[in-house]
Amino acid sequence: MTIDPYATPQAPVASPAHEARRRPVWVWVISLYYALSGFSTVVTLPLTFSAPLGVDDTQRAYFESLGPLDFVATVVGSLLAMAFAWSFFRLRARAVPLLIVLEAYTAAFTARAALTSGWIEVVGTLGIATMTVGFFLWLAVLFYALALRRRGVLT
Repeated sequence: MTIDPYATPQAPVASPAHEARRRPVWVWVISLYYALSGFSTVVTLPLTFSAPLGVDDTQRAYFESLGPLDFVATVVGSLLAMAFAWSFFRLRARAVPLLIVLEAYTAAFTARAALTSGWIEVVGTLGIATMTVGFFLWLAVLFYALALRRRGVLT
């Protein structure tokens, strides 16, 4: 067999660099969850005062007690969630600090709401249980993101 010196070199289709950059399924799931959470919060925020959501009297009183700072803080938290989702989807290492900032921001905002408003009465026991489960899910996402960064998937 002779080698044609004028033939175009043939490279393998799947290179190791490409394989390392493949997006794991859990990255899709987590990114989609955070993006939809952030987006839905921004979309439903104005609807809290309208009939389509059907809030009860306790919830309506709570929402009416909120000031402009509360609404701005909610939008900022939603934007942080969407920024994390985009960064994580793109497999960027900066997604890890964004996730930590998002959780710290959410925890501070939630603590402020619990201490200064009727937030606990509005969310009730189910809301507190859901928030606790959410915290453990956040920890799982954080450990997963840290593992991806350690393996070089997040760059």
